[in-house]
Amino acid sequence: MSATLSIPAAVVRPRDRVAYPRNQVVGIIDSAENARGILFSLRHGRFLDNEIHLVAGDDAADSLHASTGHVGLAAWLIRAATWLGVRDDEMELKDHYELALRNGALIVAIEVPTNARRQLAVEILARHGAHTVNYFGRFVQIEYAKAR
Repeated sequence: MSATLSIPAAVVRPRDRVAYPRNQVVGIIDSAENARGILFSLRHGRFLDNEIHLVAGDDAADSLHASTGHVGLAAWLIRAATWLGVRDDEMELKDHYELALRNGALIVAIEVPTNARRQLAVEILARHGAHTVNYFGRFVQIEYAKAR
């Protein structure tokens, strides 16, 4: 975790493995103040702690880099495409999130099982300066805030 953000270590929880963020809103947070505001607002908005995932630092970046986010045949196909030099928007976005982690930012992923929860999460992230905010559904990716 980056020392410049000074978010309590108990809040920044690494995941056991990097999985595709299905039904999640994901965004980049550049400052500790914004991260604290987002956490407070998400909790006030009745998001549970187990629905909020924050990661930071080189270990998180390494995990993201090493994973396709998928398993089985999908993971194999993605690795083969990468080896062949084939890139898509999802791979570019993953690289952008990894670079943000390496540059000291936090990545927040919020589980959003309904459209109303998705909209609330997006509004909270926007209010607190998050960028590169995307929703990842089963068959859709929606960009809410552009990359910086």
